Amino acid sequence: MVSMVRANRALEWGVQGEITTTTGSSYAVVGRNASSGGSAVFGRAQSTAGYTYGGNFKNSSSGGTGVYGYNTNTVGINYAVYGKSESNSGRGVRGLANANTGTNYGIQGATNSTSGYAGYFTGDVHVNGSLSKSSGSFLIDHPLDPENKLLRHNFVESPENLLIYRGVIRLNAQGEGEVELPEYFIALTLEREASIQLTPVETPFVSAYAWGPQFDRFTIRGEPERDVSWVVYAERDDPVIRRLGRLVEEEKGPNNKYCDKGKLLDPESYGYPKTMGRDYEESR
Repeated sequence: MVSMVRANRALEWGVQGEITTTTGSSYAVVGRNASSGGSAVFGRAQSTAGYTYGGNFKNSSSGGTGVYGYNTNTVGINYAVYGKSESNSGRGVRGLANANTGTNYGIQGATNSTSGYAGYFTGDVHVNGSLSKSSGSFLIDHPLDPENKLLRHNFVESPENLLIYRGVIRLNAQGEGEVELPEYFIALTLEREASIQLTPVETPFVSAYAWGPQFDRFTIRGEPERDVSWVVYAERDDPVIRRLGRLVEEEKGPNNKYCDKGKLLDPESYGYPKTMGRDYEESR
């Protein structure tokens, strides 16, 4: 049943579609367009103010989908769902998991292709929260042959939330040199547990260091008029990492949002079938 409605009331619609049957595969509204540049369904909210929708879709099923996009063409760069905003502070696509309990997702991406991407971004990416990954690297055009090669360096991993500071200092005529760390060093790190590594430059000599009373600087002692390379290793201890930090080892289970017992994040790497994957059902 499709009806045209015009009413002087707060809630009104131009087109309504309704299916009353509770079984089978059915559609309340169907749009078809054979044009090479046409749209099967087009919605426009013309008001320039307020919280409006070009299209508003709701689904009450526990396994349903509010909006489903499906492109059946198997070649070319096509889109099942495309979002675009002209605003200088707009969002092309926004996903919100509104429930305040459970393990839900604002946006989930998956691919079945071994050469595909579950998510691909051109531009800066910011995560206001904790980021977990299986592996990582930077990938750039090779500086020595940018037209023909790529260069990949892998991330350095640690069970600590490790920060590194480094430099080279020339010792004075008394064989001393003072290194002053950034102003934020104490606020950002467990400064009293930080460690320092010294390396004499050119030829070996005995060198040592001593922290200042506030642990915001240290003094290096060794042979006069010689260079010393130094590295400071410190663990983060700021308010953000204290709130978002995670344990190094975690038990899987119902209270772990990453993985249940008996499931694996990457089953095939351990010789298990992919059906044991934590996201297997969701990515089918």
